[in-house]
Amino acid sequence: MRQILAAFMVLGASVHALADRHPVEDTLVALPASVSIGLGGTARLSVEVTIPAGHHAYLRHANAKGMAIPIAFRAAPESGFQLAMTAQPKGVRVGDEFVLRGKGKFTLELSELAMNEFGRTYALPVKVRLQLCGEAEPAICYMPETIEKTISVNINAPEILSRTQIDTSLAWIDNRAAALDAAKLKKQNVFALISDPTRCGACVQLETKVLPNAAVNKLLREKFVLYRVPKNEYSHAPIKGRFGIPFYFVVSPEGQNLQKWVGVPGPMQFAQGIEPYGIAASGTPTATAATTNSIPLNSGGRECAVPLKQSYAFQATQKGEFKSAGNMRFVTNASAPGTYTVLTLDRTGEIDASNSARVVHGKLVVERYLGGSDLIFQCSAFGIAGSVEAQSLSLSVELR
Repeated sequence: MRQILAAFMVLGASVHALADRHPVEDTLVALPASVSIGLGGTARLSVEVTIPAGHHAYLRHANAKGMAIPIAFRAAPESGFQLAMTAQPKGVRVGDEFVLRGKGKFTLELSELAMNEFGRTYALPVKVRLQLCGEAEPAICYMPETIEKTISVNINAPEILSRTQIDTSLAWIDNRAAALDAAKLKKQNVFALISDPTRCGACVQLETKVLPNAAVNKLLREKFVLYRVPKNEYSHAPIKGRFGIPFYFVVSPEGQNLQKWVGVPGPMQFAQGIEPYGIAASGTPTATAATTNSIPLNSGGRECAVPLKQSYAFQATQKGEFKSAGNMRFVTNASAPGTYTVLTLDRTGEIDASNSARVVHGKLVVERYLGGSDLIFQCSAFGIAGSVEAQSLSLSVELR
């Protein structure tokens, strides 16, 4: 009898261990061991991702209601390389999302940002960001996780010069003093750009795909003074030594560098990154003109205010265990007065998710967080704290 009881105890412990095991530990990512590329050039990579049985990962949104976090591949811009997804599995539609079950192949475009040395080989860290959800009842959607891999990049292919020209859909100023004068007159920030599409594949993508995008173009035209930085004014850019292109940054009318980026994301992420620094021209009425600089809350027996256009550290736990940390930024939603957009950023500053939010009975309700139920924030001793009960998820944001 004791032997049978002991066997059941061992079996129970094994089942419990499996239940607590995060499915990302059983997710497989297969990359090529090495790739060759030229200075400023591009190369295609084929990547295979295998999701463990009984789970799915998100590929893309099926409609505007989709809020889950799709699979994303990233190389840190400071490495001098950039990754962009050009093809992905068709997937299966589940509600507002397309999901991947089992195995799927992705095609990535690797770009060299014109900052590495010819003849050298680099060990490039590749980060695969994904959100997994279980398919059993009750289904648990986990916080996004990052899988890290390394690929060897050989800079030994010949440099290829293209005939791609710079963007002409926007009115650029090519002198810093003139750009700052215009910024002071309009009371707007300056969007400054360093790009050379004749020798940089990522610059081609920016100049031909992102800047002409209707939403991006409108945002830049209406809320920034545009300054294309000439070589003789690189000294004013927030750079040191060698740097990758495209490189872009935001400058205040007083000449203070506010934020900077290297490489080029998709149009939506590009717009989300620069939008908090956009200001409508002086004298132009906008939906946000009457808004305050914070979101007032009155909940949890406390009163507090969430400052806008600033990033604050958050920590997330699921089932009582630490799951992730990063930053959150809160901005007004110009297209829907009285509402807000909450940007969830990973530790590198990359946007993980963008969710609509509104104030209800003194609480900040972040709609469909991680593609699931609403995340409800209320005031806490150190800032705001929220939870998604259906996912056993708790978040705390320190507002200081």
